[in-house]
Amino acid sequence: MAPKKPPPPPPPPPPPDEVIHVPKFKAIPPEIKWRLIRLFGVFCFIVFIASTVHYIKLIQAPPSPYIPPMESLRRTLANALRKPSISAISDLATAEEIIQLPNYQEQSELAYQDKKNKYQSIYKKGTVKASTHWTLFGKNLYYISIGRKTWYDAQNFCLSRDSNMVSILNDEEQKFISSQFNESVWIGLSDENDEGSWQWSDGSRLTIQFWDVGSPTILKKNGEVDRDCAFINPSAGLFSWKDDNCHALKQWACKEIIVMEDIEYLSQP
Repeated sequence: MAPKKPPPPPPPPPPPDEVIHVPKFKAIPPEIKWRLIRLFGVFCFIVFIASTVHYIKLIQAPPSPYIPPMESLRRTLANALRKPSISAISDLATAEEIIQLPNYQEQSELAYQDKKNKYQSIYKKGTVKASTHWTLFGKNLYYISIGRKTWYDAQNFCLSRDSNMVSILNDEEQKFISSQFNESVWIGLSDENDEGSWQWSDGSRLTIQFWDVGSPTILKKNGEVDRDCAFINPSAGLFSWKDDNCHALKQWACKEIIVMEDIEYLSQP
């Protein structure tokens, strides 16, 4: 008997129906979509109107009564503490500066005491020198001689007393020195290092000049000695500078510059 044939394989199952994914927004009916759009537009319009009304109210509202006092306080702090930026800072930053006022006051007191001590030392110095022909004028001390020396000896005399031969930097100083003497007086001006280039012995810049007519000597005549040092002829008026041989004997004036260091009460921003 012949063997039985195996049964044929079952037919493949039919393919499932294709699923079509439709976006949720597109699935919403058109009428509902238009309603949502209109509601969103109305909401935006309401927000715009409310913001505009609020902005107009802020503009028309009267200023806060605290603004003028705060501005005045900022200006006062800025001037007192020498910090211009304080006048433009916020209220919170102003409050922080006010908290620091005790520290600022302590620093100011220390700076004041330091400055007071310096002035006292200068006063004592001027008092001591006043008895030895030193005169205080402006911010400088001047020695008014009664004898006569060469320009070089006069300069050495001044250097030995912590000063230099007088330099004249303005009209007031020229008039003051001229008023202290009745005869020719050496000043600290010479051109011995470079002929024709006049320089002050204390290193000051030659910013103003009071030469008499025909001075300084430009050309040296035959046999004439060098005229490298300047002096004042008090009888000639304001423009009274002349040049002469540095070895001539004349009165002289010394000048000690008193420099007061600027004290910063508070650090700058």
